[in-house]
Amino acid sequence: MDSIYVVAFYTNEIHFSGGPESFNGLPGMMLEVFLPHDNVSWTAQRVTAEKISDEKLMPPSAKTKPINHVQLKEWINKSLKIKNSQLIELLKKGLLI
Repeated sequence: MDSIYVVAFYTNEIHFSGGPESFNGLPGMMLEVFLPHDNVSWTAQRVTAEKISDEKLMPPSAKTKPINHVQLKEWINKSLKIKNSQLIELLKKGLLI
């Protein structure tokens, strides 16, 4: 009784590995997932295939300009008004500032 099992139905005709909530790891898209112990299930209601134009795949054009690490650090400090040196160290590690 210390185990919880999951029952999943998937298709490998959808080449992305994924599923509802945070379920993943099967060689295709999960269309139905059951957790019998918790009486919970997720079921796909519909699957549609449509051709997507190249224009829709392009990133949106924003009125922004690239910045370097120094400018990023200044922007973060200004935006968040960081005063805690420990937080700054964590940001340096995560953002390579």
